[in-house]
Amino acid sequence: MPQWFIRDDRDREIIEDLENGKHSDRALAIMAGSFIEDGLKHALKRVLSSDEKAARVFVDTAFARNITLGYLLQLYSADVRWDLDRIRDIRNEFAHRPEPLTFDKPPISDHMRSLKSIARLEIDGVLHGGATPFEAFLAGGPPVSAPTNNRDLFLMTVQILIMLMGLLCGPTLRVPEF
Repeated sequence: MPQWFIRDDRDREIIEDLENGKHSDRALAIMAGSFIEDGLKHALKRVLSSDEKAARVFVDTAFARNITLGYLLQLYSADVRWDLDRIRDIRNEFAHRPEPLTFDKPPISDHMRSLKSIARLEIDGVLHGGATPFEAFLAGGPPVSAPTNNRDLFLMTVQILIMLMGLLCGPTLRVPEF
């Protein structure tokens, strides 16, 4: 699996909790969805940091609005926006439906089949032993193996999206001019 992008000790604790394998699919989806939402808020606040009041007004809103805001600011592609929305959908399904759910049964499995980040990695050759310019960062060494189940697919997609949020918060980040 790819390396996690870690901002601080709090992130490290969250990641260790996500990776320990002791959580139900429901708990994993809710925790990971919240972690992505937090990473997106952090990236948006970084972009909007020149106006703290505007950052608070725009960023302290619903996950769906922040996903749209990041896309409108051209922070990521339509495919990344799609995956962020699917992660949000998966989190919400688990959080708001009382019946037993897993990553392998509808409606969750339907969302899982539509994720695009992993498919992009397969096309670019990162999975199954290929090489790209950021394979070393993504894989942390040897080539990344394709996920073998929906739970691992979800976790790997979250890792990729968290990595992107971390890159957006880097020191060279610039807001597009309008």
